[in-house]
Amino acid sequence: MRREQFVPDRVWWPTPGEDGLHRLYDRAVEPRAWLRVVHAPGVPLITQISDGTVPTAGRAKGAFTSSFSAAG
Repeated sequence: MRREQFVPDRVWWPTPGEDGLHRLYDRAVEPRAWLRVVHAPGVPLITQISDGTVPTAGRAKGAFTSSFSAAG
């Protein structure tokens, strides 16, 4: 099975930008960019921030409370 079958449709990049916020990748909005980060080697993707209190609708900041392990 391919990795993308298990990754949520919305994930954040683990390294914040200059503004201190983590970029959201949304499969429905940017499918190619989402697929690229899903297969980025050695990068764990953030699937939840601050126990789900941060909406999955854009750049965000908070404690990582769930992630998808790094691609090999």
